[in-house]
Amino acid sequence: MINGIAGLLGLPFLVNHAITDSAFWSVYLSAVMQVGNIGTAYFTVAIAFHTFNSLVLRKRQSIYVYGPIIVLGWAVSLVLGFLPLISNMGPVYGPSGLACGVRETLKTQLFYFHLLPIFIAAVLSAIVYALIFLVLRGYIAIKGGVRVTSDSTYQQFFTSIARSMLWLYLAYIVLLVPYSVTRLLSIRGYAIPFQVMVFAFVCVANALLLFNTFRVLSPAFEAKSAT
Repeated sequence: MINGIAGLLGLPFLVNHAITDSAFWSVYLSAVMQVGNIGTAYFTVAIAFHTFNSLVLRKRQSIYVYGPIIVLGWAVSLVLGFLPLISNMGPVYGPSGLACGVRETLKTQLFYFHLLPIFIAAVLSAIVYALIFLVLRGYIAIKGGVRVTSDSTYQQFFTSIARSMLWLYLAYIVLLVPYSVTRLLSIRGYAIPFQVMVFAFVCVANALLLFNTFRVLSPAFEAKSAT
């Protein structure tokens, strides 16, 4: 949602057929976009650990755990997103490719501040979801895991939920690979064709994935009893 808001804030640039390096508009648009990017990376990892804890270890998470984790995630996203605006880092934000963000001329900041969180989220989530996949396939057994049940319907329901969450991670990786690769090549000085940049910037399907997750979970939402 935050990235979508940032995209809507960029509509004046679309109308003018150019991204202007204005002191206010492009800078704050970049900050909002950065909050969305960091938040997406953080909560992708958080969802992975929560999925493993819930579906594999079968542990109910306490509010004293997930409450601070959620607050920490938004706090980190807001602080890192608006840090360049309240520090002496200089003009970090501005036009960056086909959007606004960390300036392409600041290659070190672009990698560590913008691309590195994406890669960290991808690697950590890959490890966690790989364990979930191995448990579901029966290659490894964890006491109390999804394979320990006598109710085949319940087993199928759990498996459907886990597969839906796995698609969330796979889409995060697949859809961000074109964007990340093009930005890395740009940092290295390669000329990226305009059509390739457009394709990389429009790879988004989070809304469809969320809809699919709700579809899988609908039996639980519509249940009339706790059982």
